[in-house]
Amino acid sequence: MSAYIAGLNAIVERSRAHNAEQERAAAQAARERLTPLEDRLGRVLATIPVEVQREGLSLSSLQVRPHPGFLKFHRDNVFKG
Repeated sequence: MSAYIAGLNAIVERSRAHNAEQERAAAQAARERLTPLEDRLGRVLATIPVEVQREGLSLSSLQVRPHPGFLKFHRDNVFKG
């Protein structure tokens, strides 16, 4: 019987950890939405190599062939619910 209760307790703890992670992610997403555009753009630009930046960037080129760092940033921060 104690093994059963220990198993239930483990399930409850995993559930609590999962819920806490979801809440943390939601809070991070909310903070990100409230971050000024200039700060968000700065973080995205920091993922693009300096050599590419020196060649020049245009919004249309980023939209056609987005930089992998740009995609990762948005996947991790914007598209999370």
